[in-house]
Amino acid sequence: MSVFLSCCVGAEGTDRFVTPTGAGTLSGSDWANAYSNLQEAVNASGTGDTLYLRYGDYVRSNAVVITGKANMRIVGAMAGTAPEPGPPTTQPTVLTRNPAFATRLVQVSASTPTLERVVISGGFLNTAEEIGAGIRATAGSAVTLTNCTLQNNRIQHTGWMEEGAGLYCAGGRLRID
Repeated sequence: MSVFLSCCVGAEGTDRFVTPTGAGTLSGSDWANAYSNLQEAVNASGTGDTLYLRYGDYVRSNAVVITGKANMRIVGAMAGTAPEPGPPTTQPTVLTRNPAFATRLVQVSASTPTLERVVISGGFLNTAEEIGAGIRATAGSAVTLTNCTLQNNRIQHTGWMEEGAGLYCAGGRLRID
C-alpha cells in the first residue's frame, strides 16, 4: 500500500524593478537591468508580483493602467541598490503628470493592488464628467494605500460631475494604512 501526500503552497510572485531612467537590458530583473517604463512593468506582472520603484520622479503623459492584476504590490521610495530589493530610502517616489498633458495618474480596474510609499502628485483632468485625477478605482477593485501621499491633484471643469480629484473609488473597496 502506498500513500501519496500532496501539499499546495501559494506561489510567490516575481520581483520587478523600475527606475525613472531604466538600466542595462531594461528587463526589470534587478536594479542593474531595471525597467524605465512603469506601465511595461505592470503589463508584464502577474498574480502576487511586486514592483519596486527607485526613488525619483516618474513623469506620466497618461495613466498607469492596472487591470486584472491580483495582489500586485507597487513599492516606492527604494534606494535602488543590490542585493535586491535593497533598503528603502527617505527620498520619495513620485508619480507626476507631464504638464503638457491632462491625465489621471493611476487607473485601477478589476484588480487588487497595494501601493506603498508612493506620492501621487499633479493629476489633472479638464473635460466634463471626469472623476479621480490622482487615482480612479472601479469595477470590483480593492486598493490598499500604505504610507502614500496624494497631493495637488485637481479637476477643472464646470460640468455636473467632477469628483474625487485626488482619489475616486466606485464599485470597489479602499483601505488606507
